Amino acid sequence: MIEVTLTYAEIKMAVTVGIEREIYAITHNLRQMAGASAAESWSTNIEGAAGELAFAKATGCYWNGIVGRDAFHSNGTADVANIQVRLCRPLNGHLIIQPNDPPGFYVHVTGHIPYFRIQGWAEWPGCETFKAVLVPGRPACICVRPTAIRPMAELKIERPGYDN
Repeated sequence: MIEVTLTYAEIKMAVTVGIEREIYAITHNLRQMAGASAAESWSTNIEGAAGELAFAKATGCYWNGIVGRDAFHSNGTADVANIQVRLCRPLNGHLIIQPNDPPGFYVHVTGHIPYFRIQGWAEWPGCETFKAVLVPGRPACICVRPTAIRPMAELKIERPGYDN
């Protein structure tokens, strides 16, 4: 596990990207999360952007903070380098994969602005999962089994334009 604290400037950057993503989603009628309220959607975009930035900071990767259709993985783009970042707010929460998510490497980040923990990663499909309703009233999601989360030291990050 890697602990990360975002600075004032990093928080401002992540919040700005999260707000821009939510505005884009609203103006393009993109659905955020099944059964989520409007307030949850704003929070998810802001905290999610901060989780991506925390992972980038922890691994020394560039974070482009992309906004627009590509930010919603419509063409298989990843969040940071070749990695999909998934934020779960409870520290003991699950790494969640949505049925429409593209195959790839998924990193499990927990926490809230400004404190985050990079818990580990899994490759999906291929890792052990289970379906669960984590929030009453929402559809079941795919959760990666805690025993399938691998240590960060084993993650191969592809950094285009950099020597690996």
